[in-house]
Amino acid sequence: MVLAIGLNSGSSFDGIDVVLVEITAGPDGYPARPKFITGKSYDWPDAVGEIVLKSFENKITLFELNRLNYLAGAVYAQAARDFMREHKLKPGDVEVIGFD
Repeated sequence: MVLAIGLNSGSSFDGIDVVLVEITAGPDGYPARPKFITGKSYDWPDAVGEIVLKSFENKITLFELNRLNYLAGAVYAQAARDFMREHKLKPGDVEVIGFD
């Protein structure tokens, strides 16, 4: 059994959703369907959210778009850290963190 965290912010841009799932091996030896344990949604920071919304309308420069990749990554990382802290998870407790 392994624990995994998934992060996503869909096109509705209403927050960053974080879920914790448990993955076990199925009878065939391959991973079985993940079991949902818990989840939470985190708001985008206002300053980053403004840039994201501008990017939806192509109202940012190429430099700002490139910088947004790093900013968004930092926001996702902070959401994962906050989630782990709130659920008393240590880095070694989680096998993988993925985001889309």
